[in-house]
Parts: sequence; structure tokens; C-alpha cells
Amino acid sequence: MTGREAIFENRYVLNLCSAINRITSFIVLKILILQTAFIGDVVLASPLIDAVKKEYPYAEVSLLTIPYSAPALKNHPGLKEIIVFDKRGKGGFCNTLKMVKRLKNDNFNLALVPHRSFRSAAIVWAAGIPQRIGFDRSAGRLLFTDVIEYRKDWHEVKRNLSLLGMEKENIAPKIYPGEAEEAKASQLLERFGVKNGFIAIAPGSVWDTKRWPEVYFQELCGSMRKRGFPQVILVGAANERELCERIAAGMEGYGFIAAGELNPLESGALLERAAVLVTNDSAAGHIAAAVGTNVMSIFGPTAPDFGFAPYGEGHIIVEHPDLYCRPCRIHGSRRCPEQHFRCMKELRPETVIKVLESMF
Repeated sequence: MTGREAIFENRYVLNLCSAINRITSFIVLKILILQTAFIGDVVLASPLIDAVKKEYPYAEVSLLTIPYSAPALKNHPGLKEIIVFDKRGKGGFCNTLKMVKRLKNDNFNLALVPHRSFRSAAIVWAAGIPQRIGFDRSAGRLLFTDVIEYRKDWHEVKRNLSLLGMEKENIAPKIYPGEAEEAKASQLLERFGVKNGFIAIAPGSVWDTKRWPEVYFQELCGSMRKRGFPQVILVGAANERELCERIAAGMEGYGFIAAGELNPLESGALLERAAVLVTNDSAAGHIAAAVGTNVMSIFGPTAPDFGFAPYGEGHIIVEHPDLYCRPCRIHGSRRCPEQHFRCMKELRPETVIKVLESMF
């Protein structure tokens, strides 16, 4: 079943609300998008916002997401508001009940739920949102009014658009750094003494096995410096700063560290000025792609076929050409299940530098 088929029965109501809303404020079509996964997943949900506004231009669209991811879609022109839900913060179940009450009072007409957890489905069900659309692979699929097939062979962007029956639309992820974010990026570059056109490197990941070896990043940076590549700025979260410091050790005047200094949207403003981003399979690749910067993404235990490669043209994937055990998991893991980590160890720096040269 497609998303368009799923909402067919209620489409006349939604269209009527949308039509009336064009000439009066008495009836407002209110649509909620719920995505509380990792920040990359939130960026990949941005085309769904654009699709909703294309289908229902007068609807009010809200995004429910977690605190760390919320800044990524700040300034998005299609959003009325971003609702922040600290699902792992203090309060636990009480926080969930408060959110349910909040959503119930907001009187949403439709909920689109890309996130596949039971809690996400339970929240929109308990809030009494009359139409709730999610994937058949959701742990809470029985709580949806309409269930859409989760296509493993599609990119996540296309899967998300299928919730609204608009998977044929070519809508790319996009984020919108504003004046404050652009100023922060400019100040950082001025402090480093680095011009636009630098090479950004994101060596971290939530999952240990998705990280290309630290020593390889060191060798890559050293090789880039010898070959006259532009200066390097290492980006990432605050807990990745020490990793970046170790990689940049001994590269005074060439390698600079921005890890921990920027929120996701500020990172977008910085990456927008880079010539290319070299990254693991992580959120940084999606942020860079969403501001139009070419990405070279290193895949180890995961694979682009899962649908989470940087979206769009101009991006390059570097991966092991032939290994019996990969891909092993959709998100990676803390340790290599086979105990050899060949998917990353056999991707040598000389291979990566050759690919990087082809992007200039």
C-alpha cells in the first residue's frame, strides 16, 4: 500500500480543511512529523516537510524531535514549530505523558511517523491524532491507522516520502543556516586563519565500528599536507574532540579542530564553505549534503544499500569491494562481530587519497 492510498479515505477531509484554510482561519489543517532518531535521520526527514507543504500548502506543519537534533531544522521555511522531546532526559515516563497531553491539546489532524520505535507510535496514538501513518517495520505498527511498506531497496528519503505517497518526487534534504549560524562559521574561520574551500573531516561516529581507524585519518592528513591539499578542519561532537586532537597532533598551521564548538546548523554553515567533506557513515555527511557540499563517505560495516548514503549527486562512497561479512548491521556495533574489522582496516589511506584527488 502506498501513502497516497493510505490517506485516500480521509483525503477529502484534509483537502477540505486545506481549501477552507485558504480563505479563513477557522479551520487549520495541522500535521505532525515525528522523528526522534539520530540527527542524520532528522536531516533526511526534511524532504517530507517540503512534500507536505507541496501537497497541503496552507497546512501548519510541526516536527517532534530530540533536543540535540532540533537545531538542525531551525529556520526551515515549511515548519510552524519544532517540538522538543527529551526522551532520554529526567522524568522518563512522565515526560512522555506530558508530551502526549501537549500533542492532544494541539489537535493535530495527521501524524507522519518515520521513526520506527514503539514509543513514537504510542505517543501519536495516545494523543488521539485521528490519522497516523507509519511503516510496517515499526514496533508500534498496530497503533497506526495506516501502515506503509518499508522498502529496504529505497533511499531513506524516498521511504519517508512514501508515507505521503510522494516517493516519486525528487526532493533533496536541505537545511537553512541563518545569519547567526553564518556569523559563527565566519568567526571560526577567521580565528583559524582558514579560507573557504578547505577540506572538512568528520572522523567520529556513534558506533565504534563505523569509524575508519584513527591512525588512517592521521596518515591521510599527512599525505594531504605533503600533496598541497587545502587546509583541514576536523568537525564533530564535543565527545569527539579528543579524537580530533589526536588526529591533528603535529599539524600546526594545517589541521584545525572545530569539534564541540558548533551545533548541527552551525556545522552546516561551516560545511557549506568546505570544498569537500571526508566522513564516516555518520550525520556529518547528511548535513554537508543538505547544504550542497560534496561528500566522500567511508562505509565499513554498513552499506549504501541500506538507504543512508549522502543524498544527491557529486558524492562518492568508499567501501571494501568484496568481503563476505559485510554489511553486518544497519547501524554498526561496538565491536566487529568477526573480530577482524577487515571492512575498515583494508581500506588503506592510499586508496582514500586517490579518491579524494578525483574530487578536485
